[in-house]
Amino acid sequence: MSDPDSAVWEMKLAVDIHLANRSRIVKIIDEMLEDTTVVEPGVSLVHVEEPPVPKRVCDEAYLIMRTLFALEDEETKLANTDVFLDMSDEERDAEIKRSRKTGKWTSLVEEAYTEDEGH
Repeated sequence: MSDPDSAVWEMKLAVDIHLANRSRIVKIIDEMLEDTTVVEPGVSLVHVEEPPVPKRVCDEAYLIMRTLFALEDEETKLANTDVFLDMSDEERDAEIKRSRKTGKWTSLVEEAYTEDEGH
């Protein structure tokens, strides 16, 4: 192993580069949160009973921002995606607006559970 000072310097440099790239990515995705253009669904190789939920560019951008900031396990991520996509366009717009304003990408599953429980 290299000397500890070099190792720490290399680690800090790697994080600085990562954060700079992340800031650029977030800026681009944040702009996409305003684009309500409908995305054409891809061709599915498997037969599904229900057609896919129509998604807009802003919906995809929201889901990507959740991936960047929510730090969820795969099961929770899928559950939050389902809750979000089950919302009406107006509800999705409100969630996108709330997340952008607060900078918080809170769990929709926990909110849905709390609302169902009457809390």
